[in-house]
Amino acid sequence: MKRFLILAGLAVLASAVSSCDENGNLITPQMDVDINSSSDVYAEDLLDLKSEAVAYDAPSNVYYVETSASSTLRGTVALSSTPATLSGALEINNAKLPESAQPKDGSLAQGALVLILDNPADEKVVASGKVEADDVKFNLPEFTVNSGSREEFRFVSINSSEKLIPGATDNYVTLPEPGKALDKGPSKIVVSDIVLSKPSTKAIAPAGGSYEFKVDAKYIAPLIYTAGAKIHLNRTFTDLKISLDRVNYPCPEYDIIMDVENTLPFDINFTVSSAEGIDGTLKNVIKAGSLENPVTTSVVLNVKDSSGKAVSNINTADLGVDLTAVEGASLQKGQKLGLKVSKVTIIKVL
Repeated sequence: MKRFLILAGLAVLASAVSSCDENGNLITPQMDVDINSSSDVYAEDLLDLKSEAVAYDAPSNVYYVETSASSTLRGTVALSSTPATLSGALEINNAKLPESAQPKDGSLAQGALVLILDNPADEKVVASGKVEADDVKFNLPEFTVNSGSREEFRFVSINSSEKLIPGATDNYVTLPEPGKALDKGPSKIVVSDIVLSKPSTKAIAPAGGSYEFKVDAKYIAPLIYTAGAKIHLNRTFTDLKISLDRVNYPCPEYDIIMDVENTLPFDINFTVSSAEGIDGTLKNVIKAGSLENPVTTSVVLNVKDSSGKAVSNINTADLGVDLTAVEGASLQKGQKLGLKVSKVTIIKVL
């Protein structure tokens, strides 16, 4: 009953003060409904950083993703100057990576294929291999493993100018051009045809002994982005803790007015849609900020709704969140969006 009284009141008010434009179309005045609600949405929740594939590096204050191969590759090789190939392959399934690790445009600053090779021989071994990252194939450059050691090698693309992967090692190997596929967060990586041999010398090398070699693999990528990299998220108003329950009647068009304090290093845009006829876009973009320099943007989300349902029903609509990285963007602990919804401005009531 209360809902119908509200609608009737709005209709009476609209008809009392309405006018027509030069084409005879009815113009109704805008009416504000105070909301005055606040919410904080942390990066951990918005960007799914609680995923089992995500870890945190305290020294650099950066989140990163890490996925290991499903099994270890083992093989016995008789070392000689003639290369020998280990049988089998290493497969890394990145299906559990969050959207934040797989930019839809642009790339991460550095993704790495990490190989850990055990060399039980009493002499150095030269190794190489082949990689397929989704549909991109490339060769691993030769790398040398010291005798009687277990060494970690990080293969990074030619885009990489810094050592960004957490942990200490000097064994960074630059990949050829196709290796840039690692910076896109590939869904699957397969390492095969691992070839082992003794280092070549001018003298004829005597035959070496037979040794069991072991190779492990993983994918590691800090959540650091190149400028302009884009992430797309599918969320809901509930995920952003926005409630419009006070507007419990239908409106064909309205604006949601809010201030957003952003410490995420992304410019952010929202879009709203539903199969029932809800369509909405931000009139201006939420500007990027940082933990040291939060940036507050006053934004207007314009919504057109032909569903005939109450405005509060928007909580069930799909909310598209598009983030565009600024220079030096990285995901750190404590980053968040602070949303303060001040009011809903009703543009059309019937």
